Amino acid sequence: VAGAISAWLGTPLYMVKTRMQSTSSTSHLAVGDQHRYPSFVRGLTEVYQRTGIFGLWRCAHASVLRVSVGSAAQLSMFSKSKDVIARYTHWPHKSHQVSCCGSLTSGLFV
Repeated sequence: VAGAISAWLGTPLYMVKTRMQSTSSTSHLAVGDQHRYPSFVRGLTEVYQRTGIFGLWRCAHASVLRVSVGSAAQLSMFSKSKDVIARYTHWPHKSHQVSCCGSLTSGLFV
């Protein structure tokens, strides 16, 4: 649930960031619509002025679904890897070593 909420809230920020990064500085490399925002805040303002509040969350459903599935898989892998690490090491299950190794393991596999 937390992943879905953060994906939904972050959609406008991610959209403007992607548009700013994909803007070509030369015209012969330009592909598609080019959005030349002088600043991040100006980018959010321009999107809002052109498309309204719903334009800021365009395609948010795709991000929410992607992040929800990814978060569920990563949290499941984290929990399972913590169990395995605690079983095969002498570290206590609630130690920071087990949590750190479980986090690294889940990040590698997801």
